Amino acid sequence: AVSEKLGRRWIGMDCGKLAIYTIQKRMLELTTKIGSSKKDERPEHERVDDFNEHLKSKSKGLLMISEKARNGDLVVTDALLEKLADFLTLYLPGKGEKGFSLVCPEDKFKVFKTEITEPDGEKAGERIVRVNGIKFLISFIQPKEKPKKEKPLKGKQFTLYNAGVYDGKAILNLSWKQYREFVLKLFDVREMQHKIHGSVADGYIGLHSAFIWNYPEQKNLRLDHEYVHTLHNVLGGKAGSRFYVIAPVVAMAFMEDEYRVGNTTYVFLKVPLSVLMALIKKGEAGSLKQPLKEADVNEVIDSVGFDFISQPIVKAKYRQAIPSDLRLFNANQKDYIIELSEFKSNTLVYDPEDFKNFETLSMILVDTAYDGDVFRMSHVFWRDAVYQDKEQKAVIKIPEPEFSGDRMMIIFMDQYGNELKVIKSKADYK
Repeated sequence: AVSEKLGRRWIGMDCGKLAIYTIQKRMLELTTKIGSSKKDERPEHERVDDFNEHLKSKSKGLLMISEKARNGDLVVTDALLEKLADFLTLYLPGKGEKGFSLVCPEDKFKVFKTEITEPDGEKAGERIVRVNGIKFLISFIQPKEKPKKEKPLKGKQFTLYNAGVYDGKAILNLSWKQYREFVLKLFDVREMQHKIHGSVADGYIGLHSAFIWNYPEQKNLRLDHEYVHTLHNVLGGKAGSRFYVIAPVVAMAFMEDEYRVGNTTYVFLKVPLSVLMALIKKGEAGSLKQPLKEADVNEVIDSVGFDFISQPIVKAKYRQAIPSDLRLFNANQKDYIIELSEFKSNTLVYDPEDFKNFETLSMILVDTAYDGDVFRMSHVFWRDAVYQDKEQKAVIKIPEPEFSGDRMMIIFMDQYGNELKVIKSKADYK
């Protein structure tokens, strides 16, 4: 961020998901400020320019009126100086004019009737007030310095890359037959081709149909929302409650992992480029060697599939509720509630049954004003803050004013960095 503000070129790298999202948010919301704002921590006496001179002067004492003195309390007025002068005359020994130091914030100096003069040879005192034989040496406590107000700064365009150098042409020229067989094993698809309203699905994941997108035949197309709506129409709206679509991550034109059309939630399983490139390198020129057993598929992922995302299993309800801490200012507002009843990782090494419920939940990231293009993290909810052990659920509350956009993107993340991205509108919170 500092390099961007200084006009320098930069490259940033990080392997932590939270760090990546934090950096991206910061780069999208740059300001002119560099570094953290330093508060003026100087105590009051250090903000009096001639404080030490008061101590060296012939003053018989010093009275400091603090900044914390409320209006009307200990304000330096003509009456206060007269009473103070009478007190000092009574108790200070000696004859002749006696000096006495007084320090206060300038806004608490309210002397209007008595003559005020400039210092006459004294090093101490910005103002001199003489009252009944007492010469008051008055100095002011300077206010704390305010940090410079930061201004928005529009940064240059930047791109977020997954590590790796890939040959896009080689990927598009993959053998469809061999790619399809590998992907079936990769996502544990039970191969059983079946028709839905005249269209052919490749098999099942659990009880739900799965479709492998034949991207080599559609090299110039990207899987976007319009494609999903077209697919839904082709399937005649009979795809069931869930329908899996498997495609390379580069073919996806949106961020979310689930997209609902009608009564069907379309779930997108993304094949990372690192895996495809590894398959190309392992094979003969222009072909792929097929894994002989399922363990061979896992071996490829373990060795090169650092960007492989195995979506966790998440069951959640989205609703509105009256704030639990009801106050005058939020009496007419509602909280947006995300209530998770189940969270389990589903990795290539472990099955969901290998984990206790919520055992692998790491964090939940939220963008409360998702623009459909870039995720700008607005909230981070850590497991320990939202998980309720006795009830076996995790509850997230977002006050109504904080849901500032039309849509919200929620990223559920496990301790391995696997994530499920979901988009919800305000209407989805019943």
